[in-house]
Amino acid sequence: MILLMSAVTMIYTAVGGIKASIYTDVLQFILLSGSVLILIAVLFDHAGFSSIVASIPKGRALGVDFIHTGFDGYDYAFLPAIIGGIFFYSSYYGLDQSQIQRVLTSKSVDASRSALFLNCFLRYPLMLGYCILGIFLRGFLSGEQSLLQAVVIGNNPDALLPLFISMYLPAGLRGLIIVGILAGAMSTLDSSYNSLSAATMNDFYTKYIKKEPTAKEYLLWSRLTTLGWAIFCMIFAFFAGRLAETIIVGVNKIGAVFYGPILGAFLLGILTKRARGYGVIAGVLAGVVFNAYLWFYQPQISWLWWSAIGFLVTFSLGYSLSLTGKIQGEYKVVKSRDKRWSSKYTVLLLYFVVIVLISYLFNLFLFS
Repeated sequence: MILLMSAVTMIYTAVGGIKASIYTDVLQFILLSGSVLILIAVLFDHAGFSSIVASIPKGRALGVDFIHTGFDGYDYAFLPAIIGGIFFYSSYYGLDQSQIQRVLTSKSVDASRSALFLNCFLRYPLMLGYCILGIFLRGFLSGEQSLLQAVVIGNNPDALLPLFISMYLPAGLRGLIIVGILAGAMSTLDSSYNSLSAATMNDFYTKYIKKEPTAKEYLLWSRLTTLGWAIFCMIFAFFAGRLAETIIVGVNKIGAVFYGPILGAFLLGILTKRARGYGVIAGVLAGVVFNAYLWFYQPQISWLWWSAIGFLVTFSLGYSLSLTGKIQGEYKVVKSRDKRWSSKYTVLLLYFVVIVLISYLFNLFLFS
């Protein structure tokens, strides 16, 4: 499946580029969203809402944990999620090429803002759907010995959903749901292939190999780098299951190691006049190495904190080292604030409060 999915995604991304990635992502989003709703409906049809809720372990539905700090061996608490999440997602949606490449295809700055604004509203219902499905599936698991044994014997939490699909869904519906899962995976793959290729072409090919390639040469090497990165990702995928207890945690841990330092480097260049190349590079390396140290030697510190910690290490060290150099050239700070968007920022802040309330009330609703 790794080889097949990677090959198909590699072909349409190499041929169609970012345009193919965006169009297919829209279709994949529809498939994935529909699959989640269908699976939740099938769960209730098999066991009933009340019996599933009664079997859910109480801690599983705790949406907001105000007790733990994330420095006590407990990963998923409110404080590290909010503070670490700000740094994680500021870097993810503001600087990660896999996301920002879509924004750069917009017709204007307003269109880019509108796309991100819409993403803020649509992302949470989809994520909530994932969580609800997982929580209810955990409750369903308690009363299904055959499924429980299959998961426990294999000691693989990632196998729970595929096993449920194969054991409880009819053939036609089973195929549709599998397509939804593969669509979600391919959506991530095509974005990654395209962004890695674009970054390689911009940061290496046009700087060190050929500074002014023809359009034909640029297209050819863009496709070749896409193929090269696809093969690399394909090989790495065979080892991804060893990164953490589940795939989703492993992927986010990798992101948390790098996102804080990347954000620190960006803000050093944007917010300060003294940032120097050697200082920024040293700061980024220190931030990444320190986060890796936390991963391997400080398991009691939640990985949700890593982005914030990596940012602080990078920014503070990068700025401190840059103080040894002189300011070169003239710097003009341009202050720009679009008042038209102030009301929408307020809406987003209120939406954030609603999300926290929903997460908090979810546990009360299930166990009241």
